[in-house]
Amino acid sequence: MKAVLDSEGELNALDAAMADGDLGRNMARAAQLVLAALKDGALPMAWPALLFLRLADVLRGVDGTLSALLSVFFGRAGRHLAQRRLKWQKTRHPRGTRRRCSHLGWDALEVYDALCAGEKEVETVGESAEGQRTFLDALLPALRVAGKSIKPAEAEGLFIPLEDDEEYNLEFAEQHMDWGRQTSADEVAPEIEESDRPAQEANGHV
Repeated sequence: MKAVLDSEGELNALDAAMADGDLGRNMARAAQLVLAALKDGALPMAWPALLFLRLADVLRGVDGTLSALLSVFFGRAGRHLAQRRLKWQKTRHPRGTRRRCSHLGWDALEVYDALCAGEKEVETVGESAEGQRTFLDALLPALRVAGKSIKPAEAEGLFIPLEDDEEYNLEFAEQHMDWGRQTSADEVAPEIEESDRPAQEANGHV
């Protein structure tokens, strides 16, 4: 986050050559909001699904196409894991039985799959692909490296617990209800159309 804040002027200058020169300002604003949420304890770091959904919600408050697409990215990743957890709940806690604790949790491969789902959503919403001078040119290579570095045997030892307690389940239900419907293509696409689409078409830049 500090690197983003320190690079505000440089990012503005680079963006000005192709677009409206506000990329640095927008990214600095995003960094400030994320840091504020972290300081306030509003980022559930131990709960990946909620963390991604919360980041999506934070980024919705920042101007610019990149912020909107990052919100789509984290929102889709969060919903991917949320659906995974809801399926786990139905499997582990059949109606009429006692709730049981389980060691089952998010492993590295599941989080990776969630991030890949987020990337695919960005391609759809942003109508972009690798090689078109968008942030996908950085994201996709990073995901490929991450995918190759995760070995099944190692993934089994990287479980992040699906906390089986009342506090988590209440928080999960409330936040998933609030954020699960957000960062959809229908909400973000109009913003792209109205703001930066002309610049993207002219310069091939997001």
